[in-house]
Amino acid sequence: MNRQSSSRIFLILLPFLHFCSALSWAAERADWQQYVDSANGFSFAFPSDYILSKGHLAVTEDWWGDPNLGNPPGEKLIKISSKPLKKSSDYVELSIWKSSDTDCSGRTSKSESQFLKFPPTKIIGGSLFERYDDAEAGMNHGMSLLGYTGNRNKACWRIQLFQSWLGGDPHPLADGKGPEKMFVRFLDSFNFRS
Repeated sequence: MNRQSSSRIFLILLPFLHFCSALSWAAERADWQQYVDSANGFSFAFPSDYILSKGHLAVTEDWWGDPNLGNPPGEKLIKISSKPLKKSSDYVELSIWKSSDTDCSGRTSKSESQFLKFPPTKIIGGSLFERYDDAEAGMNHGMSLLGYTGNRNKACWRIQLFQSWLGGDPHPLADGKGPEKMFVRFLDSFNFRS
Protein backbone atom coordinates (compact mmCIF):
# COMPACT_ATOMS: atom_id res chain seq x y z
CA MET A 1 0.00 0.00 0.00
CA ASN A 2 1.47 3.33 -0.96
CA ARG A 3 1.40 6.59 0.96
CA GLN A 4 -1.39 8.08 -1.16
CA SER A 5 -3.66 5.07 -0.51
CA SER A 6 -2.98 5.30 3.22
CA SER A 7 -3.94 8.98 3.20
CA ARG A 8 -7.20 8.23 1.37
CA ILE A 9 -8.13 5.48 3.83
CA PHE A 10 -7.38 7.80 6.73
CA LEU A 11 -9.53 10.58 5.24
CA ILE A 12 -12.37 8.11 4.73
CA LEU A 13 -12.07 6.79 8.30
CA LEU A 14 -11.63 10.20 9.96
CA PRO A 15 -15.36 11.11 10.10
CA PHE A 16 -16.14 7.62 11.44
CA LEU A 17 -13.46 7.93 14.15
CA HIS A 18 -14.77 11.36 15.11
CA PHE A 19 -18.32 9.97 15.32
CA CYS A 20 -17.13 7.07 17.54
CA SER A 21 -15.28 9.51 19.77
CA ALA A 22 -18.41 11.67 20.13
CA LEU A 23 -20.50 8.60 21.00
CA SER A 24 -17.96 7.55 23.61
CA TRP A 25 -17.97 11.06 25.12
CA ALA A 26 -21.79 11.10 25.26
CA ALA A 27 -21.98 7.63 26.81
CA GLU A 28 -19.39 8.57 29.41
CA ARG A 29 -21.54 11.53 30.51
CA ALA A 30 -24.90 9.77 30.26
CA ASP A 31 -24.58 8.63 33.86
CA TRP A 32 -24.20 12.23 35.05
CA GLN A 33 -26.94 14.76 35.71
CA GLN A 34 -26.87 18.54 35.41
CA TYR A 35 -27.56 20.85 38.38
CA VAL A 36 -28.20 24.61 38.20
CA ASP A 37 -28.08 26.84 41.28
CA SER A 38 -29.77 30.05 40.11
CA ALA A 39 -29.53 31.74 43.51
CA ASN A 40 -25.72 31.47 43.66
CA GLY A 41 -25.09 31.59 39.91
CA PHE A 42 -23.38 28.32 39.03
CA SER A 43 -24.01 24.97 37.39
CA PHE A 44 -22.26 21.61 37.23
CA ALA A 45 -22.72 17.94 36.40
CA PHE A 46 -22.40 15.14 38.93
CA PRO A 47 -22.73 11.32 39.00
CA SER A 48 -26.38 10.27 39.01
CA ASP A 49 -25.75 7.63 41.69
CA TYR A 50 -24.56 10.33 44.14
CA ILE A 51 -26.85 12.26 46.49
CA LEU A 52 -27.05 16.06 46.30
CA SER A 53 -27.79 18.00 49.51
CA LYS A 54 -28.10 21.77 49.97
CA GLY A 55 -27.91 24.26 52.83
CA HIS A 56 -28.25 22.81 56.34
CA LEU A 57 -28.56 19.29 54.86
CA ALA A 58 -25.07 19.54 53.33
CA VAL A 59 -23.29 18.39 56.50
CA THR A 60 -20.53 15.80 56.14
CA GLU A 61 -21.60 12.59 57.85
CA ASP A 62 -18.43 10.66 58.47
CA TRP A 63 -15.94 10.01 61.26
CA TRP A 64 -13.92 13.20 60.55
CA GLY A 65 -16.84 15.63 60.38
CA ASP A 66 -17.06 18.62 58.05
CA PRO A 67 -13.77 19.31 56.26
CA ASN A 68 -13.93 23.08 56.76
CA LEU A 69 -10.22 23.58 57.37
CA GLY A 70 -8.51 26.96 57.12
CA ASN A 71 -9.76 30.39 56.21
CA PRO A 72 -12.10 31.78 55.15
CA PRO A 73 -14.64 29.35 56.61
CA GLY A 74 -17.57 30.32 54.41
CA GLU A 75 -20.83 28.53 53.89
CA LYS A 76 -21.16 25.06 52.45
CA LEU A 77 -23.70 25.48 49.66
CA ILE A 78 -23.73 21.99 48.15
CA LYS A 79 -22.67 18.49 49.15
CA ILE A 80 -22.68 15.62 46.68
CA SER A 81 -22.00 12.38 48.55
CA SER A 82 -21.41 8.79 47.55
CA LYS A 83 -24.35 7.11 49.32
CA PRO A 84 -26.23 6.99 52.61
CA LEU A 85 -23.54 6.32 55.14
CA LYS A 86 -22.65 3.88 57.79
CA LYS A 87 -20.04 5.35 60.12
CA SER A 88 -17.61 2.57 59.25
CA SER A 89 -17.35 2.69 55.44
CA ASP A 90 -15.52 4.57 52.70
CA TYR A 91 -16.98 7.97 51.96
CA VAL A 92 -16.58 10.35 49.01
CA GLU A 93 -17.92 13.89 48.91
CA LEU A 94 -17.78 16.76 46.45
CA SER A 95 -18.64 20.15 47.93
CA ILE A 96 -18.93 23.81 47.01
CA TRP A 97 -18.24 26.54 49.56
CA LYS A 98 -18.66 30.30 49.28
CA SER A 99 -17.41 33.11 51.53
CA SER A 100 -18.07 36.84 51.32
CA ASP A 101 -14.40 37.30 52.26
CA THR A 102 -12.55 37.96 49.00
CA ASP A 103 -9.18 36.84 50.44
CA CYS A 104 -8.76 33.17 49.54
CA SER A 105 -5.15 33.00 50.71
CA GLY A 106 -5.89 31.05 53.91
CA ARG A 107 -5.91 27.70 52.08
CA THR A 108 -2.55 26.22 51.22
CA SER A 109 -1.32 23.05 49.62
CA LYS A 110 0.67 20.62 51.70
CA SER A 111 1.66 18.99 48.41
CA GLU A 112 0.64 15.52 49.48
CA SER A 113 2.34 13.17 47.04
CA GLN A 114 -0.86 11.62 45.68
CA PHE A 115 -2.09 15.06 44.59
CA LEU A 116 1.03 16.36 42.83
CA LYS A 117 -0.41 15.16 39.50
CA PHE A 118 -3.08 17.86 39.81
CA PRO A 119 -2.05 21.29 38.50
CA PRO A 120 -1.29 23.98 41.13
CA THR A 121 -3.70 26.32 39.32
CA LYS A 122 -6.74 25.61 37.17
CA ILE A 123 -9.24 27.70 35.22
CA ILE A 124 -12.68 26.81 36.57
CA GLY A 125 -15.74 28.50 35.13
CA GLY A 126 -13.52 31.15 33.53
CA SER A 127 -11.69 32.11 36.76
CA LEU A 128 -8.25 31.16 38.07
CA PHE A 129 -8.31 28.80 41.07
CA GLU A 130 -5.39 27.50 43.18
CA ARG A 131 -5.04 23.93 44.47
CA TYR A 132 -4.98 23.00 48.14
CA ASP A 133 -4.74 19.54 49.65
CA ASP A 134 -4.34 17.70 52.92
CA ALA A 135 -4.31 14.13 54.18
CA GLU A 136 -4.46 12.66 57.68
CA ALA A 137 -4.69 9.24 59.26
CA GLY A 138 -5.28 8.09 62.81
CA MET A 139 -7.09 5.47 64.87
CA ASN A 140 -7.47 3.25 61.79
CA HIS A 141 -9.21 6.03 59.81
CA GLY A 142 -7.84 8.11 56.99
CA MET A 143 -8.95 11.19 55.07
CA SER A 144 -7.81 13.25 52.14
CA LEU A 145 -8.90 16.62 50.89
CA LEU A 146 -8.22 18.04 47.44
CA GLY A 147 -9.68 21.33 46.36
CA TYR A 148 -9.36 24.51 44.38
CA THR A 149 -10.05 28.00 45.70
CA GLY A 150 -10.47 31.28 43.85
CA ASN A 151 -12.27 34.62 43.65
CA ARG A 152 -15.35 35.24 41.57
CA ASN A 153 -18.04 37.94 41.87
CA LYS A 154 -16.55 39.45 45.07
CA ALA A 155 -16.52 36.11 46.90
CA CYS A 156 -14.05 33.37 47.71
CA TRP A 157 -15.12 29.99 46.32
CA ARG A 158 -13.86 26.52 47.26
CA ILE A 159 -14.64 23.43 45.24
CA GLN A 160 -13.34 20.27 46.85
CA LEU A 161 -13.16 16.50 47.00
CA PHE A 162 -13.17 14.91 50.45
CA GLN A 163 -12.53 11.20 51.01
CA SER A 164 -12.46 9.14 54.19
CA TRP A 165 -11.86 5.44 54.72
CA LEU A 166 -11.16 2.72 57.22
CA GLY A 167 -7.62 1.43 57.35
CA GLY A 168 -4.26 3.05 57.29
CA ASP A 169 -2.11 4.73 54.74
CA PRO A 170 -1.90 4.70 51.75
CA HIS A 171 -5.45 5.28 50.73
CA PRO A 172 -6.71 2.67 48.24
CA LEU A 173 -8.74 5.23 46.25
CA ALA A 174 -5.87 7.68 45.63
CA ASP A 175 -4.89 6.05 42.33
CA GLY A 176 -6.19 8.80 40.04
CA LYS A 177 -8.82 6.44 38.60
CA GLY A 178 -11.75 6.68 41.01
CA PRO A 179 -12.85 9.75 42.95
CA GLU A 180 -9.97 11.87 41.65
CA LYS A 181 -11.00 11.19 38.03
CA MET A 182 -14.59 12.00 38.95
CA PHE A 183 -13.41 15.26 40.59
CA VAL A 184 -11.67 16.34 37.36
CA ARG A 185 -14.91 15.74 35.41
CA PHE A 186 -16.84 17.66 38.07
CA LEU A 187 -14.43 20.62 37.83
CA ASP A 188 -14.54 20.58 34.04
CA SER A 189 -18.35 20.75 34.13
CA PHE A 190 -18.47 23.64 36.63
CA ASN A 191 -19.59 27.01 35.23
CA PHE A 192 -20.43 30.36 36.74
CA ARG A 193 -23.60 31.75 35.25
CA SER A 194 -22.73 35.41 35.81
